[in-house]
Amino acid sequence: MSYVVGVDVGGTNVVVGTLSEDGSSIYGLVKEPTDLEGGPYQTVDQITRLVLASLSSAREELGNSIEVIGVGIGSPGPLNTESGIVLLPSSSRADESDANTSRVIWSTV
Repeated sequence: MSYVVGVDVGGTNVVVGTLSEDGSSIYGLVKEPTDLEGGPYQTVDQITRLVLASLSSAREELGNSIEVIGVGIGSPGPLNTESGIVLLPSSSRADESDANTSRVIWSTV
């Protein structure tokens, strides 16, 4: 069976889970408060760490060999729906001087 990783980046929490492709089962659910003080780089690091933790937990539950076919990320906007870039996520502490950095960082997640 194939799996997808779902990431919910909110102003309060970051929640990550590994789901069966059909959405019927969830494994490796991890959640922690969003690090608002660290800025966009810290948020990307946090997301990466939680995705890896979710996958590790899912592999323990399902066996080491799982096929991940995608990652979906939900985040507050504003969003550029054509490029998939989160422009200035409200969960980051980016100010106007950080706007370009924030755009680049979030587009690589």
